[in-house]
Amino acid sequence: MFSDNIKFSNTSVFNEYYRNTTTLFEMVKQLKGKELIFFDGRTAIRGLKAHYLKMLNYYFKTYGVGSFYFPNFYISVANFMNMPSFSDNLKTRNEELRIFRGSFEKFVTGYDYLIDIDLLDKDNFAETYSEAKILFSYFKKIVPFSIRFSGNGFHIIIDSSNFSFLPLKDVINFQKFFTLSLIDSFKKQKIDLKCVDWKIISKRRMFKLPYSLDIRTGRVCFPLTEDEFLKFNYSLVTPPLPVNIRNRSIPIIFPTTNSADNFFEVFFKKNVKKFEKFVSELDEIISPLQQQIKDRRKREILKNRGNNNTTRV
Repeated sequence: MFSDNIKFSNTSVFNEYYRNTTTLFEMVKQLKGKELIFFDGRTAIRGLKAHYLKMLNYYFKTYGVGSFYFPNFYISVANFMNMPSFSDNLKTRNEELRIFRGSFEKFVTGYDYLIDIDLLDKDNFAETYSEAKILFSYFKKIVPFSIRFSGNGFHIIIDSSNFSFLPLKDVINFQKFFTLSLIDSFKKQKIDLKCVDWKIISKRRMFKLPYSLDIRTGRVCFPLTEDEFLKFNYSLVTPPLPVNIRNRSIPIIFPTTNSADNFFEVFFKKNVKKFEKFVSELDEIISPLQQQIKDRRKREILKNRGNNNTTRV
């Protein structure tokens, strides 16, 4: 169901931005083996596959993107092989997706590691940027990664191949464990990473599709070179973009040491007992939080429905 009242604050900017074929090509490059998700804050459409431009344009037309539906575009942290296709009818699709969730892991080949450095206070971007620079410096010493402005804060992405030493079922829990360990390590140095939350890491986690537009800020989720990140300012990510993104793809930041190839594996072996203890206690920590999140989302959905008198299929 789509709300008639969902309106992007500047529909002309939205449509002008996505009219650029170069932009769409760069977006599609990131969708191979990924689930594409549309979400406007109220209505989510999951299970989309758009590995070439024709399919992305088809979804624009099918779901009224840029007409009456103005979503953010997200991709999954999960990488898929032969993920099934689903019906374009939303009611049927949701039922098919419910069934798919039961066999979800059969199609997964790995999970990218997302560190989400969120903007907690819209008037204090400096805090978010400062934490992003701390983590940038940390990861640059140990492992290849990409960093991007998310449209709001920053995302650091580490490829799933760095966790191939683990059984697939343990990867997400290890990423949670490592993030918490990292936060605790910095805390001992009297550095509080308030903008990073390890508890939101999950198998079904999604993050902004690179080169897509954030509907709340009007800024672009933009993958950054090292120089662009260290000299970051909003003009770089505000349409029309000041740089040519044709064939830009995703800039990779490479480590400054030679010991990066097996960093996570070495860390795991050193901390395997702590990891096992962490996993054994995880349900007690996560379950109440997940219920709180579900309850909050339910309240938000009911509130949004109450604010709209008509709906459209």
